[in-house]
Amino acid sequence: MRQYTSYWALLLGNPLFEGMEEATVRALVGNENGPRAFGREETLFGPESERGLAFLLSGSALVYKEQADGKRLLMSRLAAPDAFGMASLFCPDEPFPTHVVAETACEALFLSRAWAEEAIVRDARLSRNYIVLLSERIHFLNRRIEALGGDDVQGRLLRLIAELSRAQGGGPVTLPYSMSRLADALGAGRASLYRALDALCAQGVLRREGKTIALLEEQPKHEERRNLS
Repeated sequence: MRQYTSYWALLLGNPLFEGMEEATVRALVGNENGPRAFGREETLFGPESERGLAFLLSGSALVYKEQADGKRLLMSRLAAPDAFGMASLFCPDEPFPTHVVAETACEALFLSRAWAEEAIVRDARLSRNYIVLLSERIHFLNRRIEALGGDDVQGRLLRLIAELSRAQGGGPVTLPYSMSRLADALGAGRASLYRALDALCAQGVLRREGKTIALLEEQPKHEERRNLS
């Protein structure tokens, strides 16, 4: 494992520390903890995990929400230096239905809730950045809920592709996960996903080459009709 001192520049790249000097972040974090290593498919965070704030330092991880029927719905993908644990940090001490699972071998730095409470009080910039990040998370989750609330897989797929396109700067989308993961993200089976892809490609709405998908129209005609009704 690499030395903890090599992670300061990476941590400074997280929006939580935007506008802060390295010396300030070092003073805030101190020697709270060293990074922890995880193998592929290991759980970094789950409903019974101790509340805290964590930063992915290497590799990638997938965030799932546990549904009432016990199934897991893929919500997002994390890469260094993304943070997780923010939404549950100050929630009541009851199981929080989120799982963060290592997609690849990875390392993460975990900071306790007690640390977060003290750090937010000590530094106004950290407090502001935390509020901004939470607001952005709320907007992101609202978009995901809207995307998953469509009445068919095609509509949900198109909204997700549009969302990924915006996140990747526009244009064709390179899927950040496998087709199985994409099906999970849509709350659909793989067969339903492939049928939706084939239908949208046949309609000239999408073009797919491997893991690259291009959105050729802003909306399919069936979506336009539904919006006008």
